[in-house]
Amino acid sequence: MDMSFVLNNFFCLRILDASRTRINELSSAVGNLKHLRQLNLSGTQIRTLPDSICRLWNLQVLNLDDCKKLETLPKKTRDLINLHHLFLEDCESLTEMPSKIGELTSLRTLSHFIVGRNRGNRLEELQCLKLGGKLTIRHLERVENLMDAKKANLAEKENLLHLNLQWESDNDAPTLEEKESEEKVFEALEPHRNLEILWVWGFNGRFFPDWMSNSTLGKLVDVHISSCKNFLHLPQLGELPHLKYLWVTTAEEVEYIIEDPLISVLQFPSLRTLYLWSLPNLKGFLKDQVTTKSDEAFSNLEELRIEDCSSLKVVPSSLKKLKKLKCTSSTLALLSNLENLTKLDVYFEESTSVEMKCAVTTETLRSLTNLKILKISNADELSLPEQGLRALKSLTNLYIVNCNSLPRVWFVHFTALEELGINGCPEVVELPQEIKNLNNSLKTVILSDLPNMVCVPKALQHVLDSLQYLYLFGLPQLSSLPGWLGDLRCLEDLSIRDCLKIASIPDSIRGMTKLRHLSVQECPELERRCEREKGEDWHKIAHIPILQIVEWIP
Repeated sequence: MDMSFVLNNFFCLRILDASRTRINELSSAVGNLKHLRQLNLSGTQIRTLPDSICRLWNLQVLNLDDCKKLETLPKKTRDLINLHHLFLEDCESLTEMPSKIGELTSLRTLSHFIVGRNRGNRLEELQCLKLGGKLTIRHLERVENLMDAKKANLAEKENLLHLNLQWESDNDAPTLEEKESEEKVFEALEPHRNLEILWVWGFNGRFFPDWMSNSTLGKLVDVHISSCKNFLHLPQLGELPHLKYLWVTTAEEVEYIIEDPLISVLQFPSLRTLYLWSLPNLKGFLKDQVTTKSDEAFSNLEELRIEDCSSLKVVPSSLKKLKKLKCTSSTLALLSNLENLTKLDVYFEESTSVEMKCAVTTETLRSLTNLKILKISNADELSLPEQGLRALKSLTNLYIVNCNSLPRVWFVHFTALEELGINGCPEVVELPQEIKNLNNSLKTVILSDLPNMVCVPKALQHVLDSLQYLYLFGLPQLSSLPGWLGDLRCLEDLSIRDCLKIASIPDSIRGMTKLRHLSVQECPELERRCEREKGEDWHKIAHIPILQIVEWIP
């Protein structure tokens, strides 16, 4: 229904939901809907709202989530005296808040607040608002002193569960005075003890506030610390009894996750997921590995991701509950007792001692008896010893990324393999004949970003009895689809994307009675030939129930 028709005819509307529609502006006629209680414009392309919206004195909910082009809110937004919920999640183009938003004393949700420099849009606007749910505060570098920060009154907001604090300074080399100022501001932003999620981004100080190491925040379950380049030590988070998720990224000075732990206190007893990225000086998890509780730290960890931590030399000796792991081959060598691991993503580094990549030991591979998903990057034939590969009897998914070759031994022992993905391997033009060992199990093959592959691998003819899904993505030299494609009698889904040289569909596809879905995207000539009712190849594909032929836009 046309929006202008709605606004000019339905004056008694209580709820108007225009979310995910294509509207890019809202008529001033919206001000005539005096009875409107809820207005949902989330996911639209609007840039501004008409000033007349501020006459909707009965409005209680205004949802602008995911309005990525929204630049400003009406200046008199404070006139919406009955507004309870203002949702502004992912409004990435929003640059400032309307003045005196603190006058909306009925407000219970304000998901996004941008600190301004002028009176009327500083942190003090949050002082009397009884906010709950999630609150993101951006541009905290604009807070000039400790007292301004205290006026946010976060410690009294008992219904606030998720707090996201963001500093966005362009200063890559802050002075000592600037660092100390940010430290004082952060200290003054202490939240209520009911907080469950805390995200910190771009903080330039050297030390985190004392309250982050205070066990009074006992309900915290999720902590993210990102792009805080100057801090020297992580806060003592290990004593938080309910912390399940910890992310630390881009921390250049940190050497240990736990420093000087209390010997009698179990560290990170509830932690399930730990993500460490770009910590170049990280040496280990615990500075003091000989404490009586060190062997029990991270005892419930299930997912561990370690990336760009080149100095790491010591990790917990036993992570018996670990199920998912992403790391380098050198980090993998530090770990043991991985019998419960079900997913492994490993990047093989160049060895510093000899001209070869750091290999995974046979002993490590033999311990991975429950491994189901394996992703290997930058590997070669020596990276995975055959004697160890024999133990991976449970493997169902294998993804090979950025490898110059496909050693035959990788396809001999995985008799339970159901999905094979090969991505970004510039020298790969064919699959090993040993893929025939997978004829009873292999259901899905994904070939993507292979710049020199000129034809669909003939070896796929060895899996005629099992292959159900074939995806061909980003194969710029692939010039045609073979006639034997029709022999893949079990194939149900064929997807082709960004294969510019493919010019036609083979006649044999007409005999593929089980093919339920054909997708063609970013293949201009093939899309033209597959055009409904008109294309030269339309008669070949008309029997396929689900067709997704997407017009190419250069």
